[in-house]
Amino acid sequence: MQVATATRARQLPLAGPRRPTLIERALDVIPLPYGWAALFIAAVLGPPGSLLVAYLETGSLQASLASYFHGYVPEHPWQQALVIALWSAFYAILFWTIRHARHSVLRAEPALASFLPESPAFDRAFGALSRLAPAIVIGLVIEAIFIGDYRVRILEAPGPYSAAYEALSGPPLYLLSGTALWVTASATWGLYRLGHEPLRLRPFYEDKAMGLRSMAALSLSLSKGTFSLLFIMGLMFLIGPVRTEYVLTVIVLLLLGLALFFLPLLGAHARMKREKLALQTYVKERWGMVLARNLDPASPVATDASALLTLEALERKVNSVHTWPFDLPILSKLGVMALSILLALLTQVIKNALNL
Repeated sequence: MQVATATRARQLPLAGPRRPTLIERALDVIPLPYGWAALFIAAVLGPPGSLLVAYLETGSLQASLASYFHGYVPEHPWQQALVIALWSAFYAILFWTIRHARHSVLRAEPALASFLPESPAFDRAFGALSRLAPAIVIGLVIEAIFIGDYRVRILEAPGPYSAAYEALSGPPLYLLSGTALWVTASATWGLYRLGHEPLRLRPFYEDKAMGLRSMAALSLSLSKGTFSLLFIMGLMFLIGPVRTEYVLTVIVLLLLGLALFFLPLLGAHARMKREKLALQTYVKERWGMVLARNLDPASPVATDASALLTLEALERKVNSVHTWPFDLPILSKLGVMALSILLALLTQVIKNALNL
């Protein structure tokens, strides 16, 4: 019995997409489905928990709101409620992003393995996805960046219990942010590495994307978490005045999100481009041979019409081959996500300009 247990322990992956992250394992302890557990913990560690502790300590809703908003309380109650809801949703989406990214990689494994030169290539590419140390380091960097706000929330808490709550809730949220960033970045980097493997492409006459569409589908899936968080940031404009630096920040992050969709596919793009160029060169050589044979009076053999039609069909087929591993449906989904964020930004900028 002990031998079997030890064997199973050795077989448990230390990292990679098959092993849940620490954040996921912590939520799995809660006797709720993962999504509901994420919403619950986001409420406990986020604004609802902070406001509840402050209210229980002060007995005043206004004092609790003033403490949470650091003295600036949005004018309308619906704006106050929106802030609380959006920040809670932001943390919940971070939880969702972690599991979604890991599961997306796992779901893509059979399709990715079909064109990889060897099975260990997948594990090499995504082997660091669930590692804890990089997530902790990124979380500490985020905490250092926002250390001023973290200290203010503790110092301006309305009482000792609220101060203790703010002090204890901060590190888990920073670890949550660090894990979400690491899992997404690690999965994106792994996809980039796969694109530089000696891929086994499918015949061009079977698939215009040469069998690599699953790479673009995975890249799009990994982008969903980023664009969801950016959409939440866009909705934040409903709270108060629109600041130029905040708009520029969201725009820069949007451009970065778009870049992170294409960058992991650069290796596959280069391989597909070389393959298409080789096919086009082959077709040109065949045309040269046909023309030389038909124009040479001394040639005893002429090309018949069926051979010419076949060569024309081959040329059209080769010219239709993609040089990127995505198609219109994938680009359409990417465009919808980006457009929704731009519309949220544009709406609030126009509203602010017209003083509505």
